[in-house]
Amino acid sequence: MKAILKTRLMLWKKSWFSLGFWLLLPPFLTIGLLFVANLIQEDSKIPVGIVLEEETPLTTNLITELKQSPLLHVVETTENKAKRLVESHELDSAFIIRQGYDTNIKEGNRNRLVVGYQSDLSLAYPVIRESILSLIQKDSGRAKTVETVHSIASSANQNWSETEIINRVIQTERNQDLLNSRFAFAGEKTSNTSEDILLFNSPWLIWAILSLLSTLLIFDWLIKERHANAIPRLVFSRFSIKGYLLLNTLLYIIVFFVLDSITIFLFKQLYSTDISISLLLQLFSFRLTTTAFTFMLAVCFQKVTIYYAISFIITLLVTILSGAIIPIEGLNFRFEWIEILNPIQPFLAEKLWSPWILVFLCFISIWFAKGEKQHA
Repeated sequence: MKAILKTRLMLWKKSWFSLGFWLLLPPFLTIGLLFVANLIQEDSKIPVGIVLEEETPLTTNLITELKQSPLLHVVETTENKAKRLVESHELDSAFIIRQGYDTNIKEGNRNRLVVGYQSDLSLAYPVIRESILSLIQKDSGRAKTVETVHSIASSANQNWSETEIINRVIQTERNQDLLNSRFAFAGEKTSNTSEDILLFNSPWLIWAILSLLSTLLIFDWLIKERHANAIPRLVFSRFSIKGYLLLNTLLYIIVFFVLDSITIFLFKQLYSTDISISLLLQLFSFRLTTTAFTFMLAVCFQKVTIYYAISFIITLLVTILSGAIIPIEGLNFRFEWIEILNPIQPFLAEKLWSPWILVFLCFISIWFAKGEKQHA
């Protein structure tokens, strides 16, 4: 094994730039893509002005919920300035929350609580208005709940504060998630996730696709060395050609996994992802699957150029099958083989192992046991 390691280090020294580039591409390009996506998302938010005539707990909570919307950029301002910014089209629209908002909500009066300003170019005004009205409806519903609970509690000789009741209502709303319920016909599968996995929603999805591509391109060494002029000299060593290729592949797996472990800590710092033994096992399973698949693919090719073309095609297909570009959740329910064909799907689904590992390892075992012709 020492001889294999020394030989590999010598070969890595000659191609250190390309090797380092493809090894570092997945984590750093993932970070770059997410950074650009966040910038674009911030620039594409709709600017809307909010004016508070009276600052109360309910109005503060209303603004907080508006700011949590990924589509809105909330600007707190004064009434005169809001009108001027709407007229100059610096704001799409503006909304004034009138004085006495808390009192009116608690009394069940939802009329004329908010006044809106718009211009000829306020394209998002109807959507924003409906969003604010839905939040007002939510506050009104909570206030009605407090009134009902108080009437019941008084008859039962119990005393619950308004804050306790509202907090319990909010907790129930989050737990029940009534607005995101999913339905299906009898016999159909339903998804456990509340939203589709899109390309810029998950750093691990981008990283997995880029890792597959980099692994495929790094393994051009197998095609080059398998047909190198010096390879027949292995006849005079204790390693066969196939043994030499497999041992070098094992070294690559070790290097990949070390860098993958560093990536876990990097994503932990940047995106607050969880670190666990389960994640390490999932990562090792993913790396073993992709490396075995790449090895199986590389031994089938004689020319590097064709191998490169097939590698990019496979990466594109995996990207589509993963739902990274467009959501394919509906197709997954109808055609289960779509998920089965995707070699990185078990990793995205947080499974500890992939059945593809057995397929690829069986192929490699048959290839290794088949024998080879040697010419000294």
